[in-house]
Amino acid sequence: MKASFESRLFLLLLYITFLHAGAIFFFTRGFLLTRTELSHFSLCHDAHSAPCAPAAFSFGSDVQPPAAQQHSMDHRKLELEFCSGSNLDSATCTSQLSQLADGQALGEGKGADLGFARKNAELELAGADSGIELKVDAEAADPKLSKCWTEPAVKRVVIMIIDALRFDFVAPSTYSNLGAMPWMNKLKILQELVDKEAPAATFFKFISDPPTTTLQRLKGLMTGGLPTFIDIGHSFGAPAIVEDNLILQLKRMGKRVVMMGDDTWLQLFPNDLAEVYPFPSFNVKDLHTVDNGVIKELFPALHRDNWDVLIAHFLGVDHVGHIFGVESPLMVEKLEQYNAIIEKVISLLRDLSKPGSPHEDTLLIIMGDHGQTLNGDHGGGTAEEVETALFAMSMRKPRGFLPQQLRSSPCNSFSVDSGDDCISTLPQLDFAPTLAALLGLPFPFGSVGRVNPELYALSAGTWPNFQLIPPQPHETFVVLIEWLERYLTVLCINSWQVKRYFEVYEASALSKFPAEQLSSLNDLYVKSHLLANIIRKNQGPAQIGTGYEEFLHKRISNLTDEILSFSSFLKAAGLLARSQWTQFGDVYMAVGVLTLIVSVAVHAVALQRLFGIGIDIKEGKLVQLLPVRRVSMTSIGSAAMMIIIVIAFHSLSKNRLTNPFARSVNSLKDELPLTVFGVLLCSSAFSYLSTIERSYNIKAGHHMTFQWLLNSKVPDIKNCAAILFVIIHACSLLSNSFILSEGQVASFLLASLGLLYLRHAIQERSKLLQAIFFLCLNRALSSIGLIGIVKDAAVQVPVTNEISDSSGSYARWDGWALLLSAVGLTSLPLILLSWMLRQHAFRNREAKHGILFMPAIAVPSAYTLIIIHWLAMDLSGIHLVDMGDFMYEFSRLQLPRMVYATSIVLTFVAAFISWRSTTQKGKSYRDEVVKDAAVALVAAWSPTIILLVGRKGPLIACLVFFAVQCLVDLQSLKRLQQEMAMEKTDNDMYSVPAVDWNFLAILLFFCTGHRCTFDGLRYPAAFIGFDDFNLYRQGALLAIDTFGLSHVLPILGIPLLVAASYSVSDITKQAPLTLQIGKAYLSFGMMRAVSATFATICAALQRRHLMVWGLFAPKYVFDAIGLLVTDVLLVIATLLYCPPR
Repeated sequence: MKASFESRLFLLLLYITFLHAGAIFFFTRGFLLTRTELSHFSLCHDAHSAPCAPAAFSFGSDVQPPAAQQHSMDHRKLELEFCSGSNLDSATCTSQLSQLADGQALGEGKGADLGFARKNAELELAGADSGIELKVDAEAADPKLSKCWTEPAVKRVVIMIIDALRFDFVAPSTYSNLGAMPWMNKLKILQELVDKEAPAATFFKFISDPPTTTLQRLKGLMTGGLPTFIDIGHSFGAPAIVEDNLILQLKRMGKRVVMMGDDTWLQLFPNDLAEVYPFPSFNVKDLHTVDNGVIKELFPALHRDNWDVLIAHFLGVDHVGHIFGVESPLMVEKLEQYNAIIEKVISLLRDLSKPGSPHEDTLLIIMGDHGQTLNGDHGGGTAEEVETALFAMSMRKPRGFLPQQLRSSPCNSFSVDSGDDCISTLPQLDFAPTLAALLGLPFPFGSVGRVNPELYALSAGTWPNFQLIPPQPHETFVVLIEWLERYLTVLCINSWQVKRYFEVYEASALSKFPAEQLSSLNDLYVKSHLLANIIRKNQGPAQIGTGYEEFLHKRISNLTDEILSFSSFLKAAGLLARSQWTQFGDVYMAVGVLTLIVSVAVHAVALQRLFGIGIDIKEGKLVQLLPVRRVSMTSIGSAAMMIIIVIAFHSLSKNRLTNPFARSVNSLKDELPLTVFGVLLCSSAFSYLSTIERSYNIKAGHHMTFQWLLNSKVPDIKNCAAILFVIIHACSLLSNSFILSEGQVASFLLASLGLLYLRHAIQERSKLLQAIFFLCLNRALSSIGLIGIVKDAAVQVPVTNEISDSSGSYARWDGWALLLSAVGLTSLPLILLSWMLRQHAFRNREAKHGILFMPAIAVPSAYTLIIIHWLAMDLSGIHLVDMGDFMYEFSRLQLPRMVYATSIVLTFVAAFISWRSTTQKGKSYRDEVVKDAAVALVAAWSPTIILLVGRKGPLIACLVFFAVQCLVDLQSLKRLQQEMAMEKTDNDMYSVPAVDWNFLAILLFFCTGHRCTFDGLRYPAAFIGFDDFNLYRQGALLAIDTFGLSHVLPILGIPLLVAASYSVSDITKQAPLTLQIGKAYLSFGMMRAVSATFATICAALQRRHLMVWGLFAPKYVFDAIGLLVTDVLLVIATLLYCPPR
């Protein structure tokens, strides 16, 4: 049975979709999925292996590990060195040191770690002749503070997370180049506490790592690692964390974690939280439900003592930003609400922090997970998105201050007003190990951060608990030495853990670290320990009196050098992790890029063969359009050959071969399914291209030539310019600046094509007005969407009755302004579109198919529902009319659903009529049905897309309609010219207009407020008509909003552009309409493929660029998804307009 042209076209588009999907799969696997998540977990007894494990710590055995014994010997050597310079005889000094080391000289018989014991010995020896008495607090070794890797410093931790907390929400306007803004410095209570309570309270600029979405940030905060970029795909459905993390370690240590707020925590830790009070997080239009739920549970929980860590995750600021932007008055109101809540929490903790009270040793942490842009978006790596704030306060004031060398700011002031340089920075990578050290937990196995000295020193439990009576001048130095000794031990364990993780990762992961960089990192680790040994060997003897103070200064300097040495190793480890953590799979990326390039070649050859078919469709030419048998047999044969070769060489390598070639064969065997898939892709493409010089007309027996190469005519300037502009646009994607300005680039290129139309119109003295009008419309579209992307005003999208209050923040427009806006921006454009649709249906009222009958009635009705919906939201938001709860909820929820239902029903009806008519009637009749079906389908989807786009949707849709009409009229110029010359239709007439269509579609993507970044996704659109979250439903609405105007409508409307150059009155001079639609579809798809290929190449070349995750990777993801959406829509449209027969 011979396949028809329509069947060949359908299979060809399916095959191209297969190539694109395979190419994107391979490149994505190498570019994004690169970090291996290890299933290893840290345990308490692991610290036996640490070279600096505290000797006095309990590891479940009375026998001291060898490493701890060596550590004890090193400390004993230092103590003996000190005794050599004391006034006591050696035997007495050694005896007292031994007693102190065993905890017998501490008065209460409680044990302390060796560092504390040695310093107590120094103090007692120094004060033996001066009447100094050593006092130790009774709480020196609380049995509840079980020892593991480090000495616990706090009993309880309260963590308040304010989602999307910008740094300038807390800091004064002096930190911003925006000047004084209403939302700045709204959490005033934090600054007051830093000023009054230092060093018990401090403030950090909290630096996150991209991607700055809540899921990835929570994973990073709890694991101490760097989540991979592809995890952003889980933002609508977070998987449980499989790596080691703080929550799991708390559970294993018998500690209880209570969480309230964002339900993402429950998805990440479904079995590890003791108490959970989750609230839905994805309804960004709900500003208060989550926060009110947290407030309701927070204060009663603070009075209870049945938990160890309490997490309260607020979402109001994030939701206000997504809906209204940072500059909305609602943002100020929400921040002021948080300020009052924080003030109440601190007051309550203070009241319950007296000795014996539940919070006498509690640490309060208030922080953001990421920032947000002025538009309320986040996800990328800009300073606004990665910079947030962390405030920490200990209920017990620490005894000392850190040396300046250990602070990340160059000044000693603790005031937030002291200037930007005086704010310390804290990478989020350091949060997990620091909190683990404070709580006495094993560090999460995958953490690569550093225990931050400033946050660690904030807890009074990290400082010594003795007092000298009477106070001595050198007491401050002794206290500092005591802390430095303890922190050095913690930092040494921290370094050992990071080194252990790198070693295990290197041995287990498929993607290795560069050998040179890993060797340098190991050298830093060894040098840190060598430096410590050298310092201890050169430690001079101490002299009581003035010599002892010099000894203390030298000891402080030496300890600081040791700490800085370990810190250098940990910082280098963090840099290596950030640069190489997501090690790229170069082979997979190369296969993906190569397949994309080959797919573009397949596209070009298929398009050339389609042009070569001409008016008379012959079987021989159809076979060459897609030689199914040749391609399939070649692909299957190549795949089978690859399987045989791999298995044969693998068997041989096990017996004889041990060289790199054998290892390569073994790796191919491990990835055999992917290898076979890659061979199928490449062999099928090369098989298709191998017939490029063998394109024979089977019946006539003569060789087919490339028309576009051998055409004797001089190329038309419009055709050359169209090809040139496609190349220019593709090459511009290799630059980050042009990626940021892609909307302006598309507008400029479209205007340039408009000037060529104007030139042609002047030459033909026809359609001059349309050409000028098209240029004006292009400028208008650019002005609407590309000047600035702003959020809807608060008055425009009121969501719940809770949002409306008596503050009057919504009463920004009076009734008349609201009425004029509703009429001018929404009602009039929709009425105009309805009238034009009815006029078109009226002109075709005699058509027997009746495909426009239902859209002419239902689409204007849907437009009316949209107007009523928006008007009801506005009137309710400004309290102009009291609608009642029923009417308000009906307008808010039911009217949008009715619009969606209208689009779905009309689509099925139009598809059914089109399918039935095109498969049963004659050629001329089918051509008429195809054109009317295009109108019906575009009209059917327009209400849903306009509703999701928002208030400027009607105006943009109206401008686009007129721009398309101008393009249609201008395209008819060439047809009229050829009809007058009695020529047959040129083949390029149906591909060049697709260039205009493509640039117009790109312009529509950006002028509707979208961007190729994840923070540019318009999440509120997914909840229009719905309050609850459903992954598939909300995902579908978000996809329609994102790709509706730039992909769905242009592809459904391409037949309208083809019809402008197609004359039904004389079909003998031109090929069938379905053939011309196929040419236009292949041309449109090829341009999208070229753009996606260049975006992919750019991502591969710039994979080490500073902005790879903030710009190039999102651009690749959007273009790759857009290419697949285009391919799928082209296949569907072919089924609708050119059904296989």
